[in-house]
Amino acid sequence: MTTPINLKITWYCKNKRKDKDNIAFGIKFILDGMIEARVIANDGWGEIANFEHRFEVDKDCPRIEIQIIEETRS
Repeated sequence: MTTPINLKITWYCKNKRKDKDNIAFGIKFILDGMIEARVIANDGWGEIANFEHRFEVDKDCPRIEIQIIEETRS
């Protein structure tokens, strides 16, 4: 994978009981997991161009969906 990358993260929550900032804190663990899995070498500015959070409710199937998009340089 060519870095830097952009991440689009959709958080599908069971309900609206948790604040969005508390949910989005999970990106720390996502990035650490991507480093451990050797998807990216590091999670600094050179590897992560940007990320976007979206929040939805799915009481039957809470989950996290992550779209990884390689940054296009002009």
